[in-house]
Amino acid sequence: MSVTRHAGRLTVAILGCGLVLGSAGPAHAADWDLDNLPAVDAQALANSVGTFTLDYSVSAWNLDYSVQDLATTTHTTGQTVVTLNADILFDFAKAVVPATAGARIATAVAKAPKGSAVSIGGHTDDVGTPANNLTLSQARAQAVAVAVKQARPDLVLTVKGFGEGTPVAGNSTDAGRSENRRVEIRFTG
Repeated sequence: MSVTRHAGRLTVAILGCGLVLGSAGPAHAADWDLDNLPAVDAQALANSVGTFTLDYSVSAWNLDYSVQDLATTTHTTGQTVVTLNADILFDFAKAVVPATAGARIATAVAKAPKGSAVSIGGHTDDVGTPANNLTLSQARAQAVAVAVKQARPDLVLTVKGFGEGTPVAGNSTDAGRSENRRVEIRFTG
């Protein structure tokens, strides 16, 4: 095999008889008589050369945009908002919190003051009917509330589903719809 690189192009020439004799010779390479191989003509040699453009063959993988956390926390005017990514937390159209997420949800509410009021709101994108989205958002908020209550029984919870009614991004793209599918935990502090 010969490899040559020219300004972002890679030329590979495979010099061998396997391609030329593939249909005419023995079924297994071990059966070839390597001392008596047929000659390779110019056309067969030309057909064995290919050019690959590296510009489109290799790409960098940036983990900053590939890995998402289950929860993001923001603090505004004395209020903490923990946003749980519903795409990570729930299976499609389901409202069951995996047991493995319970510890992460507990961490998300660990800083809530003892006995404080916490609101949990479920949100969806606009795919599906508004009635189904409202039901799903309520069920997801309730499922998170159960996990919060197990971790922090002292907190006073208010649970509400908002359906598709309070988007944080446009619903015209996959990325926007993904941002809208969320459960928010809000508390003072």
